[in-house]
Amino acid sequence: MTEVEKIMKRADDLLKQAESVELAGIDPNGYPHIFEMEVMTNSNIKTVYFTTGIYSGKVNDFKKNNKAALNICVGQDCVSMIGEVVVIDQAEEKRRLWNTERTKQLHDSVKEPLYCILRFTGEVLYYYFDGDKGFFHMD
Repeated sequence: MTEVEKIMKRADDLLKQAESVELAGIDPNGYPHIFEMEVMTNSNIKTVYFTTGIYSGKVNDFKKNNKAALNICVGQDCVSMIGEVVVIDQAEEKRRLWNTERTKQLHDSVKEPLYCILRFTGEVLYYYFDGDKGFFHMD
């Protein structure tokens, strides 16, 4: 296993341990806006999924500017990534991704149109593990 693969594995483990993460977007005035989010269980360190209200401010922000940052910290270990967010609002795609225990309550024809999925795709990963730090581009 290469060093990058080891770091990616450790970052993925950190994501699975985290109760929540911070997702940042850009507001209409060009300022960063940070949201505490619960990660969907079918996420991995390269592609992280979130469920949120379709009419929320963050959805509007990401539709206008999809640049984003994601921060994960558990204890002293931290991973930060920059990347992009895509808003997923197609019913079939939402149902396919909502295949976990946490999101089963959204399989309701009344509730479903009120929610969407945010898909964060990382481009650059910064890490800090046990005093070791660095970054690399995720290909």
